[in-house]
This record gives sequence, C-alpha cells and structure tokens, in this order.
Amino acid sequence: MSARDLSHSQDTNYGDQPYTAYDELRSFFEQIDDLTMIRHCLGSYIYDAPPLAQHVITNVIDTEIYDKNGKQRLTELGIVPFDSRDMGRLAELGEHGENYLRNLYYYHYRLAENAHLGFKKTREGKPATNRFGQTRFVTEQQARLLLENTFAWDIDPQRPELGKCPVVLIGHGIHIDIQRLQKALGTDIYGLETMVRIIDIQNLACISGLNPGDANIGLKTLSLRCGFAYRDPNTACNDAAYTAIAAVMMGLEYVLYANEPPLPSKTPQAVLDELEAHSQSMTANGWGTTTFCTRCDSTAHTVDQCRVPVFCNICAARGRGRVAHSHRTAKCFHC
Repeated sequence: MSARDLSHSQDTNYGDQPYTAYDELRSFFEQIDDLTMIRHCLGSYIYDAPPLAQHVITNVIDTEIYDKNGKQRLTELGIVPFDSRDMGRLAELGEHGENYLRNLYYYHYRLAENAHLGFKKTREGKPATNRFGQTRFVTEQQARLLLENTFAWDIDPQRPELGKCPVVLIGHGIHIDIQRLQKALGTDIYGLETMVRIIDIQNLACISGLNPGDANIGLKTLSLRCGFAYRDPNTACNDAAYTAIAAVMMGLEYVLYANEPPLPSKTPQAVLDELEAHSQSMTANGWGTTTFCTRCDSTAHTVDQCRVPVFCNICAARGRGRVAHSHRTAKCFHC
C-alpha cells in the first residue's frame, strides 16, 4: 500500500465497523515488545510493519495535579513529542543519543484556572522550576484543543488528504496521567483514532535490563541509572523530558552498529545540561501566553508584579485571611 492509499484504507468493512489502517497497526503493534517498539519510534523501523508505521509520532506526556482531601485539579501538562521520520534521517546518534534528543520538542503548560493553587509540603514540584522548553499558560479549553492536536499530526501538511500520523504514547505510570486528562479535560486518549500503542517506561526499564525483573521503578532511580540527575522533579515538563530522554537512551543502547562506536567524551549529564539550554532556545508554539498573573488573571504582568487587589470571601469566612488575598472567590478551591 502506498502513502497515497492510506487515506482510503477505511473503505474495508469488517462486520458493522470499518477496519482502518490504524486498527491494522494497533493489531500489529500489540505483538511487539516495548524495546522493539521504542526502537521503531526512533527510526529503526520494523521491516514487516504496515506502511502507516513509517509515519509514527511519539508523545511523551506527564501531568501534575493539586490534591486536597481527594479533590483534584489539573495544574500542569508536559508534552515531549518526536517524529520517527526525523530520527530515521539522522546519520549519527551523537554521544548518548544527543543528536536524537535535539529532535525532541519540549512543551510545558500551566492551566490558567488552577495556576494559583499551592503545593503540598510533601511535594517537591514547583512549576516555576521548569528546565525544558518554555512555559505557557493556557485555559482548560486551550489545553483540550492542544492535546487533541498533539494526536493529529498530518502525514504530509501539504497533502492533508493522506490523513493523520499514528501516535505512540509514553509515560511513567502513564495510565494515571490518562485518567487525569479524562477527568480534567474530558479527553479520552484511549478512544483517539490515531492512538496505536502505549508504553510505560517502567516496563521498558524492566525489559531493557536497567531494572531487571521488576516493573516498578521511580523516575529518580531511572534517571540516575541512565547517568543524569533528576533535578526539579514533579514538574510536568521536567518529568516528561526525563522520561523521554531515558526512553531514547534505553532504545539506542540496542541499536545495531556496523562498527563499534567511539568511546564517549561526554557524560550523560553533560549531554543533558546542553539539551536543557538547547530546548529553551527553541521556538515555542503559539498556544496560550508566557505572561500570566495567578492572582488577577492579567496577561500583562506576573504575580510578583501584581498590585491588583483580589479577595476570596470563602477563605475569609473560614479564617484563612492571608490566603484570602491570593485569589478571587470564583477561583477558590475550598468551595
């Protein structure tokens, strides 16, 4: 089947439902182990895969929530996508896969409606400590749309009739993130047409040998075993980035070389440090705004610069006088 034929692959019916090229690819990928799957995502294609498999997009996702007494709100969304076609065209891996890592995109989103919410003392995460890409403030509606767009890359932007790229989703404890997105944004990732495979990096670490025999491993431990520090954790894009970087490094360890690669002159940590700076210099997408005040919702200044009086009647009535001046009644989490 040629690329042109992919747009017509839904013409075949099996029972009452059309059997699509995505269904074919899903069935094929179900038989593939996670390590082989990540290598495919990195451009080392499985030779007998259906034609649509040559257009795979990988999305690495992490979410953060504010949780109080079982009541949760989504505060952050980190997305690190990459295109298998970009990876497949690379002539050299670079040390510790640095050439591959520079072909990842790093997106950090804070939900404007919930950006004012604090963090439990037991949590280390602070969204202002994001190290990758650029932070953007988006509304819940924008978050829903950008998430849907992340699963709707055109196979060829110049020829939209060819359809959308299939998507592989990766995360650390990814099914929890999927549940959060369903609850907060109403997005059923399991039901998206283009979604063809899910990989939990904990299982990938198990079968790759980094954590043999155990499918449970923390992201901090995994990062250290890959050779880099887990800095400013529990921030959505940081965690998504560390997950993606670990997945790439594990996948490339098993790429077959024609000759033995030279001994690296850089440590994985040095590669990561350079990658942080590179990601921050990349052009951000157009969703949301970089400037947002979590007190008064202005896009002209930040909370540190805010002089607009705000007040929450609910917090004041409950004796939380100091907190009452941090947000408006309409944004109170305690109502």
